[in-house]
Amino acid sequence: MISRLTAALCAALVVVAVAFASAAAGSTARRSITIGVGDSIVLKGTHVFCVVGSPSGTTAIGCVYEEHGTPVSGTYWIGITATGEATLGRVKNGKPTIVAKRRPSVAGGGSKTYTVGTNTDFYLRGTNLWCGTESDSLGPYIFCEPTSRRAGIYGIGMGDKDALLARYTGSKWVDVKHVKHFA
Repeated sequence: MISRLTAALCAALVVVAVAFASAAAGSTARRSITIGVGDSIVLKGTHVFCVVGSPSGTTAIGCVYEEHGTPVSGTYWIGITATGEATLGRVKNGKPTIVAKRRPSVAGGGSKTYTVGTNTDFYLRGTNLWCGTESDSLGPYIFCEPTSRRAGIYGIGMGDKDALLARYTGSKWVDVKHVKHFA
């Protein structure tokens, strides 16, 4: 239960938008899920746990690296709000702290837990946020961004090995802050 509370707190700290984009890999069909406030995501094969919350009335999603239901000190957390603010933070002594947050330079039911693999898309009900799961040389990861990809927006991403806050330039994603867990 602590992980859900901490993830909700991370989501509450969230302020900035749009994660690194995915190039749909392989020929595997993508799964699509609409999630809402109170729902959570567990990414199979990782320690990544995400929860959708509504801090201050703004829908947001936050993700943490957890073991046995508890965020792990020395790891990072990520979050993004429906208003386009994205945050990257670090867990220190069991508590979240903010490392970087960005605001975009352009305008911008019952709870469930979904355990998903890669090639899954999530649409946050009532928002312009989209998240997806992929896998690369570092393993499976989740990323979130606004559905309207324009220059100046921000996004977030996280896997077992790293976490990322990125900015879209209009043609590509550029790391703002890319950190390794336990580094």
